[in-house]
This record gives sequence, C-alpha cells and structure tokens, in this order.
Amino acid sequence: MHNNFKFWFKTFLVYGLFSLSFSLIGIALDYFSDDIKKDNKTGLKILQSASLEHVLGHIGFGMVVALPTLAFRYIVASGGFAILLDADHLIQFFGIENVARMGHSFAFAILIIFIMMFLFGKKDYFLGVISFAAVLSHISFDIFLGGGSSFPLFAPLSTDFLTFQQSDWILVLISGILIVFSIKIIDHRKKYFERFSS
Repeated sequence: MHNNFKFWFKTFLVYGLFSLSFSLIGIALDYFSDDIKKDNKTGLKILQSASLEHVLGHIGFGMVVALPTLAFRYIVASGGFAILLDADHLIQFFGIENVARMGHSFAFAILIIFIMMFLFGKKDYFLGVISFAAVLSHISFDIFLGGGSSFPLFAPLSTDFLTFQQSDWILVLISGILIVFSIKIIDHRKKYFERFSS
C-alpha cells in the first residue's frame, strides 16, 4: 500500500502540473485572438463552482473508466487525474483572461499519455490509457452536470468549441471505458501468449 501512495503522489503531481502548464497556452491564444471563447471568471465564481458534487463527481467518473483494469492502483489514479484536469481553475481564480478548458482537448489527452509513461514506466500501458480516459471521464461529467457543455477539443490547433448535448455524456463515458477495456484485452492476450510460448 505504501508503494501505491508514492505512485499516486508522484503521478498526481505530474498530471496536475502538466494540466496547469498546458492551460497557460490559453493565455497566449487569448492575447493573439479576439474571436474565441474566453474564460474570465472571477476567483469568487470559481470557488462557488468547486462544489462537493463537482469534485466527487469528477473523481467518481474518473474511477469508473478505469474499472476494466481491475486494479485499485489505477482506479484511484484515474479518479485523481479526472479532478486534476481542472487545475486551469487556478488561472481563472486570479482573473486572468484565457481560452477556457485547454486541458479538455485531444492534444492534452495524447501528450499526457507519453509524459506519464516516459516518467513512470514505458511499458505501463494501463497508466497511459487511464491518463487519456480520465480526460474523457472529465468531459463526460461536465456534460452531465451542466446538461450539455462545450470544449475546445482541437486546441491549440483550433480554438473552436464543440458543443455536446445533455445525453452525450453517456457516449463519452462509454468511449473511455471501452478504450481502457481494449487495453485490458490486449494485455491479457499478450500475457497468455507469453506464458505458452516460453
């Protein structure tokens, strides 16, 4: 269990820092473009949005997408990653104008796979896939909680926001679960063939 706590602490720190760092790109995009969706909420509004429902919901959805791993280590990690995606709220807390939700993009989701695997184990495919799936779970809960929502899925290449309807949350969540499940199947088959080929 001690090893798990060390693992969670290190991975949460890296995931949160990268989420915050990636969101800083939104400040530059805001500066160079006028026709984009910005987020200039005050610190007070950010604190009001950080309800217990918001925090626990993101953690819960994050844990759900990692269930196919059947590993407590990754289920907890995925829940932590899902809420840490909101590290960009620190920028908004100080009232700095920026492109909202930069971490809610495919670019972030793909980059975080390589960062986490490079730092914590190049063959830890479950860590890579839950890092990606946590982004989908986060988006899913945002849609669920808001009755629909918009995200800059192709940022920073495009600052256009794609809008999801209320019922889309389940499709996004299932997509995350299936991605993790597919890695579980691949890993299981790989171990099966290794066992019988040796």
